[in-house]
Amino acid sequence: MAATGRQNVFLQEGSATARLYDQASRQIPGGTSRLHYYHSPYPIYGRSADGCRLTDVDGVERLDFLNCMTALIHGHGHPAIKAALHEQIELGTAWSEPAGDELDLARLITDRVDTIEKIRFTNSGTEAVMYAIKLARAHSGRDRVAKFEGFYHGYYDHMQVSAGPAAADPGPDHAPVAVANSGGLAASVLDEVVVIPYNDPDALERILAEHAATIGAFITDPLSNRAGFPHPRPGFLELLREVTRRHDIPLIYDEIISFRVGYGGAQGAYGGDPDLTTLGKVI
Repeated sequence: MAATGRQNVFLQEGSATARLYDQASRQIPGGTSRLHYYHSPYPIYGRSADGCRLTDVDGVERLDFLNCMTALIHGHGHPAIKAALHEQIELGTAWSEPAGDELDLARLITDRVDTIEKIRFTNSGTEAVMYAIKLARAHSGRDRVAKFEGFYHGYYDHMQVSAGPAAADPGPDHAPVAVANSGGLAASVLDEVVVIPYNDPDALERILAEHAATIGAFITDPLSNRAGFPHPRPGFLELLREVTRRHDIPLIYDEIISFRVGYGGAQGAYGGDPDLTTLGKVI
């Protein structure tokens, strides 16, 4: 395939990108372990990055709007961050024991967010959501999980339900049905997730009242990127808190992506009083 410009160099069949993709596809499905980074005909394979720009294996430089899935708010290779990394390397690359830095980060976060009192660190956002849901279930003694239609909360089985329905019939707007967004989910998972339309106060109260006796956790994102960043209607998050508390349903705020919208996170910007909060990436 002939290139038509500098930005299309990576499309050439004989390019380093094409060769790397061919080799990687033999070892890794799709040539990359991250589904988000696959684009036809090839993913972009990075070679180096500096500031707001990333250079691929063919030497093509691009503005990087992903920034390691939004984690690098300071860009690539910030001098202060590199200096801190070099200082830490001199102390050791990694050890299994706890350290004071863990406490420092925990204090920083609990000082910033009023609703966060204690922190359990995990390896990924998906794990944070999984543990939060398990903790909520253990507290409530109930099994089902409630979420808003189209909201994404990682790759835990129950969160791969109605995370952006692509089904031909996801149900009526006021009463969406649970739709699997991944293969490999057990059939029982769909029955264990209650899906609610966002910004619909009447549907929220009606559906929760109908299923409250079986719901052990309610998870939401105050500003969901996958759903198109819908702003909550005035009073909607307050109603969600009131209704979940009325039915003794633990409320989880997933701020793994949205925490960056303000010093106190999305809950500081949009309101709410969650029982549990999950964080990731930017922290």
